[in-house]
Amino acid sequence: MDFHGFEDYYLWLRMLSGGMKGYNLSEVLVYMRVGNGMYARRGGVSYLKDMAEFRKIMLNSGYINLLEFLASVIVRGIVILMPANLRKQYIRSFSESNPWLKDRDFAFKKYNPWFCL
Repeated sequence: MDFHGFEDYYLWLRMLSGGMKGYNLSEVLVYMRVGNGMYARRGGVSYLKDMAEFRKIMLNSGYINLLEFLASVIVRGIVILMPANLRKQYIRSFSESNPWLKDRDFAFKKYNPWFCL
C-alpha cells in the first residue's frame, strides 16, 4: 500500500501489528529545518484524502476508535484545507506555545509522541 506523506506512520503501524513494542523518549532525536514548501506539501484535498485513508486504516486495525478517527479527520482536515500561509502561521503559533518546540525560529524538534524504537 502507498501512503504518500504517511510512510513513517504506516511503517510504525506495521511494526506494532507485527508484535514490536515502542516507547516514548523524552530526548530530541532529530532537528529538522522546515521551509515554505513543507507547509504547501501538507495541505490540499489530495493530502486530506491520504490522511483520512490512513486514519481509516488505523481505525480498522483497532489503533484508534471511531471518536478518535472523527476528531482527527475533522481537526486535521480544517488545518489541511487552510491556505499554506495560514497553515504556516497556525503551526508556528502552536510550535511557539509547545515546550518541546519553544525557541526554535527555523527548525523544530521532531518528536514522535507515538513511540520510538
